[in-house]
Amino acid sequence: MIGLFNHHSFLIISGLLVLVWAALLLARRARRGWLLWGLAVLALGVGWLALRTRVAQQPQTLSEIEAAIISGQPVLVEIYSNY
Repeated sequence: MIGLFNHHSFLIISGLLVLVWAALLLARRARRGWLLWGLAVLALGVGWLALRTRVAQQPQTLSEIEAAIISGQPVLVEIYSNY
């Protein structure tokens, strides 16, 4: 359960906030608020698509690693040794 929350915490928390906001709009019977609600849901979806992690191709040679480091994009370098 903790792993599920860890991987999808952004969606879970933002979804709960949107549901609370929708309940408040229903209680107030706000008609214009539904347009804002729809835009917020759209913004959350676009934010999730833009910020999610993607599987990257693993560099095979030292020159590919050096090219990735100087490319200007964030790079996570993990060095592993059996010894």
